[in-house]
Amino acid sequence: MSNRGEFEEVGALAGQGPIAARPLIILGAAASAGLVAASALPLIGAERRWLRPLGLLLSDGLRSAGSAAGRAAKRELASLPLTGEAAATSVERIVGEAVAS
Repeated sequence: MSNRGEFEEVGALAGQGPIAARPLIILGAAASAGLVAASALPLIGAERRWLRPLGLLLSDGLRSAGSAAGRAAKRELASLPLTGEAAATSVERIVGEAVAS
């Protein structure tokens, strides 16, 4: 059994330099640096005109999706036969299992 092929591959990557060997890490670092720089600079009027409608659209969509999810969760919880006694039994069982572990 020889690991020669693996060593040759590692040697080839090492010969490419740190940037070529890890392109996704470099891309992520560059994107992070760009986000930090963009957040530090003030918005110009044109950016506000272009981005405001998009921000309003996204916030409205998220708000309606959140309220729809809340309504769906309330319907699901209302359909379950939950009582105080059943909840207490469930909590006791979970705590008992955690203590026994």
